[in-house]
Amino acid sequence: MGYFPRGWTTVAQDSYIRPANVTQYAAGDQVTDAAASVLTFAAPRISGGTGVIIHAVCVDSVNAAVKPDLRLYLFSATPTVVTDNLPWTPTDANMATLIGFVNFSAWEEGLAGAAGNCASFAANLNIPFDAVAASIFGLAVMRNIYTPASGEIFTFIMGVLQD
Repeated sequence: MGYFPRGWTTVAQDSYIRPANVTQYAAGDQVTDAAASVLTFAAPRISGGTGVIIHAVCVDSVNAAVKPDLRLYLFSATPTVVTDNLPWTPTDANMATLIGFVNFSAWEEGLAGAAGNCASFAANLNIPFDAVAASIFGLAVMRNIYTPASGEIFTFIMGVLQD
């Protein structure tokens, strides 16, 4: 009998707590926190490890009448981030480390209104990655015109098969 290595699974997550404003996003604007942070996902089993993202979820702390249409870009190295609500302008170096992206556009309703919540689920992604560090990285970009709530929280959760 041959040796058959086994993989591991994990759930990797990070979130953005938006700045305390209600400034409308245009399509192509980056969504970040007040510090303009990059999302960091502990997806690989070991530093420099590989794996496959099998599904992803975005949970929005607000259930607005007009939902966000978000795209989460994933990178193997830390990308350049811009301030919240400014156009995303990726460099060639950023795009050279692009793993893939996940769209969050179909939302399941949770509690209604600004005090409510909703979630978007992306299944069957099968996005392979080869990390250069102990994490993979993400940037969220709005794809529609969206009026956020002050301090709105976007939580991104990924199911990962680790090699």
